Amino acid sequence: MSSRKYGLWIVMFFTLMLVGWLTILQFTLPYMGINLKLESDRWMVKDIDPESWAAAEGIEVGDIIMNIDHKSPDSNRLARDQGIFSAKSISVDRNGTLMQFDFSNPYTQPISFNQTVMPMVLFILLFTFSSFIIYKKPNDRAALLLILFLLAIAIGFLAAGGNARADRFAGIVMKLSITLAPAFFIHFLHDYFSRAGIYVVNRKAVYMWYVIMSSWCLIIFAQAFNVISILQKPGSSSKVVFIFFSAGMIFAILIQARMYIRYRNTSHRALLKYMMIGNIGAFMPLILFVVFPIMVFGNLIIGPGVAGSFLLLLPLTYSYLVASNQLLDIEFIMSRLRYYCLIAVIPALVIVAGIGLTFFERTIQAVQWLQTFLVSYIMTGLMQFTRLTGKCENLCLNKPATKT
Repeated sequence: MSSRKYGLWIVMFFTLMLVGWLTILQFTLPYMGINLKLESDRWMVKDIDPESWAAAEGIEVGDIIMNIDHKSPDSNRLARDQGIFSAKSISVDRNGTLMQFDFSNPYTQPISFNQTVMPMVLFILLFTFSSFIIYKKPNDRAALLLILFLLAIAIGFLAAGGNARADRFAGIVMKLSITLAPAFFIHFLHDYFSRAGIYVVNRKAVYMWYVIMSSWCLIIFAQAFNVISILQKPGSSSKVVFIFFSAGMIFAILIQARMYIRYRNTSHRALLKYMMIGNIGAFMPLILFVVFPIMVFGNLIIGPGVAGSFLLLLPLTYSYLVASNQLLDIEFIMSRLRYYCLIAVIPALVIVAGIGLTFFERTIQAVQWLQTFLVSYIMTGLMQFTRLTGKCENLCLNKPATKT
């Protein structure tokens, strides 16, 4: 095993440690998800995340905040951020009645499906997939760029939970990951398809995107440690990050669309088509229903966690890239993959039915049913596809050599 391969595994190990810390953070730091407004010199609950611990304990819109962690809410932090992101105790005045809410026991905190379960499932799938790529292709730079892109998406999605709790380090991790992900992907497209004789984009454009994104990352660091004071409005830096991310992914999808139009009559047709469809399905719900409405209307159409669940299409979409690097027939694989995707519906429905019978006493929303089915379907389909690629690899290895 080469020193480069050892280095990659060390990076993966530190990635695992980082994700472990982000996961522990979500379970130990209470998530309130409360937005406030100042009305008649009193802080009032403007809106509240229905998946937050505060909502589960009964804090409602219109409640007047009296104390946060036994301190007056009239503080600089609260006045600046206009929200309660994390707290151990909150006192509210509801129609003249003083109510005390305790959040000091982290073991009683409800687990958020959108903020915790979905990001963890996505990371496990993409980390496993990335580990397989490293094992098979440690010296392939395009494959490594694909790993950086996929892990940046998974880590950014998971770090969003810590950022929602106003944790500074988790916020930095989320913003850096989301900012650099499109740059990694555009670089991957350039390296992967250029060696096949397909024009993607000028190399200078790739490097220019790195320069722009790296400059923004420096601003993120400087602002996090109060070196500079820009974008002081609550959530403004995160909005800029998602604007950069959306612009980068839309640019990448347009590049893929142009590549598909130019090379749709070549042997790369299937690869270009499925990669483009996978990216559109994974990222456009987040861009169209979260980022764009916030920028234009100031409101969401669907929750970020719900839109983020579509990222589960990534491991299924990119799993066949390993097969293409193994010199397998993409058209054959994709035709078999359609068959396995159809078969995967049955076990996914069985799993959802089993969950419904197990938790029949709890009220489960329609969106959560859809997300549960999507997770089950993606995992089942990925398992079937892994079996397929293994069989194809064995066939290639055992194929008798032809005589010349």
